[in-house]
Amino acid sequence: TAVPILMPNPHSTLQEIAKYTMELPINSFVAPALHTGLIKEVRQYNLKNLDNILKDIGSNPRYTIIDIDMDVFEDEGSGQPAEPTLRQLLCLKEAMNKAGVITIATSPDFIDQNFALDVLIKLLSRG
Repeated sequence: TAVPILMPNPHSTLQEIAKYTMELPINSFVAPALHTGLIKEVRQYNLKNLDNILKDIGSNPRYTIIDIDMDVFEDEGSGQPAEPTLRQLLCLKEAMNKAGVITIATSPDFIDQNFALDVLIKLLSRG
């Protein structure tokens, strides 16, 4: 959610926006999408307020983008992975099933990738 120094022209074409985003650091693609009107609003959730995501998806779920950064499963402050609870997994899975688009960042610089992939497998599994 970092804001880049230079924002794209709000009237850019999709092709211009795509080219612009290829030059951005990995953590700064959301602000330009808001700035250009590509997306309308952003709501951030953490593991403590995850239940709100299902309420907020609303009646137009196909217009919802769920962007999951796997480092959300890091124990705050310790830098160590924190195993998600069954409730958290179920909530995320339900939100993912409702969303129109899902993106997932495995966050290799921030969390152990074996752990991230194990959680990802749980999120993508049926049942």
